[in-house]
Parts: sequence; C-alpha cells; structure tokens
Amino acid sequence: MAAAEPAPGAVVPLPPGALAGLVDIRGPQPTLESLAADTAIAIALGISLAIVAGLVARPFVVARTSPRARALAALRAAAALPPDEAAPALARALADHVAAHGGPSGSLADPATRAALDRFFTTDWFSGPEAQRFAAALYRPDTRLDGRAIADRLAGLVGGRRP
Repeated sequence: MAAAEPAPGAVVPLPPGALAGLVDIRGPQPTLESLAADTAIAIALGISLAIVAGLVARPFVVARTSPRARALAALRAAAALPPDEAAPALARALADHVAAHGGPSGSLADPATRAALDRFFTTDWFSGPEAQRFAAALYRPDTRLDGRAIADRLAGLVGGRRP
C-alpha cells in the first residue's frame, strides 16, 4: 500500500537524520577576527564613498564665495590703489554688493541715492560730508581722497549688514 500524499500546506515531519547531511555544505563558521576585518572593510568603504560623494556634490551645493566676501575683497584691493583710481574701484565694489542684495541703484552724486543707501545700510554716513566728497571724486579726481579710510568705512558697512 502506498503512502498517502500529504495535503497541500500540511507540515511534514522530517526524519531525524535528514538535516545532518546539510552541515557539510554550510561551510566554516566565521571567527571573531574575520568578522572584525569584514566590518572594518565595510566601514572604510562607507567612509570613502561618503567623502567622494561630498567632494562631487560640493560644487553644486556650496557657493564659491558670498557677495559679502567678494565685496570685502574688492574693497581691500581698492584701498591699495592710488586715490584717483581708488574712488571708482570703491564705487564699483559698493554697487556690486548693493545690487547683489537687491538694494538701490543710482549715482552717488544724487542725494536721493545716498539717502536710499543710508536706509539700506541703516546708517547716515552716505548723507555725510565724507561720502559727498567720495561721490565728487568719482567725477573730479581728488588726490587728497583717503581711499583706505573710505574702504574701511565701506567694509564696516558691508561686513556689518545682515541681509
């Protein structure tokens, strides 16, 4: 008489020696040293991939320099120029910074523009005599103009402004 077929999904008990033959194909058990080495390799590989991903993504995520840093560098460079060359360079650095932050534009010779710059930087320096002399030096070179002092004052305004 043939053995009865088990019903689909029924649990069939295995004979006692059936699993003993599988031990031979399992392979050796990993040792603590081999697990530590594998873990160290995985960690080193993960860190390496993270560094590579960070270096690849950096140009897309981080701006090269901020408008403030560019303006401060331009002001430092202009401060070293002779007075007749310093005024236009200082004005260009100021105009670039203000434009980058959506501030007012116009001629420094115009009192309305200087008043708008006073509001933009929350100061009264642009309405004062030093700024008026600076504005005049843009149209009539002034060899007595202290470009370094004006650059320092503008750097203080640019560096202190938080957009």
